Amino acid sequence: MSPEEKLEVETDLDFKPNVFEYDNKKVILQPVSYYNQHDKVYNIKLKMGEETYSYAIKVNEKEFTVQHLTIDPKIEAETRNDESAKERAEKIDPLRPVCDDVPHWRGDFIMPVEGGRVREYDFGKRRYVNGSPTSYRHNGLDIGHDEGVPVMASNSGRVLIAEYLIQTGNTVIIEHGFGLKTWYYHMSELNVKTGDMVEKGQVIGKVGSTGFSTGPHLHFSASVNSVYINPITLVNEGVPLLEID
Repeated sequence: MSPEEKLEVETDLDFKPNVFEYDNKKVILQPVSYYNQHDKVYNIKLKMGEETYSYAIKVNEKEFTVQHLTIDPKIEAETRNDESAKERAEKIDPLRPVCDDVPHWRGDFIMPVEGGRVREYDFGKRRYVNGSPTSYRHNGLDIGHDEGVPVMASNSGRVLIAEYLIQTGNTVIIEHGFGLKTWYYHMSELNVKTGDMVEKGQVIGKVGSTGFSTGPHLHFSASVNSVYINPITLVNEGVPLLEID
């Protein structure tokens, strides 16, 4: 592929990726959502000049677990309400499409808490809260640990927000480049501020139970723009890149 030519992307997946120019190459990150239909083949077509490259992505069948969560009705009323929804729309939603045009991450991603209790099936599960179904999937992992345990940046990047929010408590979102982000919720304190550049392994906060939470833990998510991906995959496999000559 010539770096001078324009790359066009066509896909029937829900998210059409951005195209970035870096190191004389064109880069796209194509996430697959847990909302994509299972046991189905999706297609991606790359066009550059007279050349066309076609790829098929098979989304395998997967059964997501169901969780029945019981939480103090007072906490639920204080953290899941119109005010928290408005705050999220104003402060979080504008950050989803943010894409730095260089990769800040270096090497493998790491788990943000050492020795935490992790259940890999947390990602994508359907939730009932106090007997009522929620309208969303669980978009990350809940890592149980003692309050005050350090929380580390999973990789290097730019802090998009470091702030207390009604629903997610002390919250940090890190942009690692090309729209790849990691999210950290419910911390007891913050050790970084919005706009900071952080290094992999740097302490950004401490485990807590702020916001909509049943006890001390870290909610850890990863996404490409607005599409959440399993952070376990990011830690175990990194960012898989397919090079096209």
